[in-house]
Amino acid sequence: MLVLGGKDCASGSLSLPVHPHSLDVGADGALPYVSVKAATEEQHLGFRKDAVDSVLRLDLARLAEAG
Repeated sequence: MLVLGGKDCASGSLSLPVHPHSLDVGADGALPYVSVKAATEEQHLGFRKDAVDSVLRLDLARLAEAG
């Protein structure tokens, strides 16, 4: 995932699990969430037998500190 920079925005990139699916922003307008679909085909490199879909919360402030 690429995070574009701006005056009040972090910039950098994040390595995400396979199949990032959708992006949403929390009610405060500052905290983004990314849903990630689990790989369902055994041939896929990211396949895990009992994997489930998940949601990631992205801390852009922490990303800015690291970048």
